[in-house]
Amino acid sequence: MSSADSTDDVVALKANTVIFCEGEPSTYMYIIKRGKIRIVKEDKDTLIPISLLKSQEFVGELSIFDDAPRSASAIAVEDSEVVMITKKDIRKMLASCPEWVSSILDTLCDRLKDSADILRQHHIVDDLDEDVEPLSAERLAKYLKMIQEYKKRKGLH
Repeated sequence: MSSADSTDDVVALKANTVIFCEGEPSTYMYIIKRGKIRIVKEDKDTLIPISLLKSQEFVGELSIFDDAPRSASAIAVEDSEVVMITKKDIRKMLASCPEWVSSILDTLCDRLKDSADILRQHHIVDDLDEDVEPLSAERLAKYLKMIQEYKKRKGLH
């Protein structure tokens, strides 16, 4: 497995690229080297903005530790570069750790998912940066269309 500083696994993403979508099987975790990634959750015919992640943050980590489908969608909102780390590589690394390490990670991921769901249900979550404007209805509709097209291309609909 290459390190997160390696350029071997760096992938350039154009702005408005869907990286993965909610419900999709998980294969990779991504470390953001440059750019911004928006996380959104589907709710009927709209999207709920969850977070905006920047350089040195990571995305896709929760579904790496279990076999659950992606719990949200990720979209590059500007030209970005990410390091892709496979689920297989992470699990190989964890196999060299004591079993209790994996158990703790599984439990932490479950708790984090549950907590995030509760915060969203009660409209308590607001982890967007102050300098980032809220998403307009037009932008949300654009992202929803992009996600629907992505799902169609991937045969996920």
